Amino acid sequence: MIKTGVFDYLRTIATFTSSQVHHDNPNIRSTLFLSVLILVLSILFSIKWIIKKKNPNQQLPLGSRALTILGNLPFLDPELHTYFTDLSQIFGPIFKIQLGNKLGIIISLPSLAKEVLKDHDTTFANRDVPVAGRAITYGVFGMRE
Repeated sequence: MIKTGVFDYLRTIATFTSSQVHHDNPNIRSTLFLSVLILVLSILFSIKWIIKKKNPNQQLPLGSRALTILGNLPFLDPELHTYFTDLSQIFGPIFKIQLGNKLGIIISLPSLAKEVLKDHDTTFANRDVPVAGRAITYGVFGMRE
């Protein structure tokens, strides 16, 4: 009994709206096209995000859980050295931290830091210059005469 009442109600709404809408109106067509486009793009991006989350292509050290957009920024202690010491006791001498959308790797032992910064410096020095660095220096690095 309830199902037939719901279906009758939906049928009356559908006939009312279809009699009120003119399908030749270009505004309705563009709105419909835009809404379908947004729906399809959101589905594609969500599928891409799910696949990326399930199959990470890089081995990263452990770290604390981060929020989606903000990362670990809301949880940072004003005294960063004590915060990093606490995290190193939980996750070990090498751990990751998410600062907004940037990933940071924290190394808390001096011997490991020496190995990374001195012995393997060419591996870590081959990074792109940040956009902010290029913007501040107007694309010029070094001294100009």
